[in-house]
Amino acid sequence: MHIRKVKFWLWVGSCGMMICTAGVAALGYGLPYPQKKTPGAEPGMAAAQSPRAQTAQSGDTLPPAKDPVWRTPLRKPLADPPPPPPTPRAVAGKAPPLRVRLLGTIIEPGWSMALVAAGTKQQWIAVGDTVSQPGPRKVYQAEVLAIDPHRITFQYDGKKVIFSMPKSGEKS
Repeated sequence: MHIRKVKFWLWVGSCGMMICTAGVAALGYGLPYPQKKTPGAEPGMAAAQSPRAQTAQSGDTLPPAKDPVWRTPLRKPLADPPPPPPTPRAVAGKAPPLRVRLLGTIIEPGWSMALVAAGTKQQWIAVGDTVSQPGPRKVYQAEVLAIDPHRITFQYDGKKVIFSMPKSGEKS
């Protein structure tokens, strides 16, 4: 008996839905709806105006062509450009003295190197290399201009600085 009741209520629901569908179709066909006026439409057909056309007639229109809103560039990036890099501040005062010790040189035609001690580290340098000199606010660079037997020439703080190897028995 239980199955018979379930089938009965399924048929009642299906018939109710068919009746609702027919009612919605009848309402959709019978009610007036806004139509757009098209050029060349039949003279006997009067089309109702759309809500957009009604608001345009009530004074809500587009801005005139001279309005600056039309000159707004729409194809620009959505994000702001990155800020410009900070400009380096000028450091007051002069560079500290260059603390480099020449330990040895290798001189060959077209290829020369020097062994220098800058602070606590030793390094081999050639012409064109730079040696870093830490200062109070920044690191200064000294460029190697020339390597001669027993001496080396740097460009440091706009001046030429020459270092010589200590003679044997001399302490540097």
